[in-house]
Amino acid sequence: MDSSEQALSEQVYELKQQLRRTQTVGLLMGLGTALVALSAFVGQPPTSDIVRTRQLVIEDSAGRDRIVLGAPMRDNFQRMSPSTGMAIRDSAGNERFGLGLNQRGDIGMGFDAPPCTSQPCNPERINITASNTGGAQIRFLDRETGVAARMELAPDDRVYLRFMKVTDDSIRTRSLSLSGDTATAVARQR
Repeated sequence: MDSSEQALSEQVYELKQQLRRTQTVGLLMGLGTALVALSAFVGQPPTSDIVRTRQLVIEDSAGRDRIVLGAPMRDNFQRMSPSTGMAIRDSAGNERFGLGLNQRGDIGMGFDAPPCTSQPCNPERINITASNTGGAQIRFLDRETGVAARMELAPDDRVYLRFMKVTDDSIRTRSLSLSGDTATAVARQR
């Protein structure tokens, strides 16, 4: 082999060596990049034990407010007084469940039917409350927004179950308790 062929053969050999080194470095860099990317998905994100806010709104996939937590509640519903609590809404934005602690210290929970399933249009059906004075009640409203029944812990620490029927001319009540059963009818004032 003459000297020019020898030089050319050495150059080809050196180029092959450089190509192998370049391929090895490229392979190692690719593996390193893949490991870094994989560790981002495998590693656990840092978590916090406390989240501080005054209001939290959870939306559904369409961007509608479905659960609202607030201290105080800030929403477009007419509250009797500012309260700290929670509201759950249906897909049309109507409140169907509410829980609140008001400024007087009363806590209440309300379950609502869909709106306008009655006339007048009042969706309230069940209210559960515990008052700041120690009393409590469960109230059932009929489709005409009247109180149909109430179970209450009265100031005498007895539980009373009261059924009511309001008509155009009277209000009839039947009360049940451990001390007895009473029925009354009162004429309505017009």
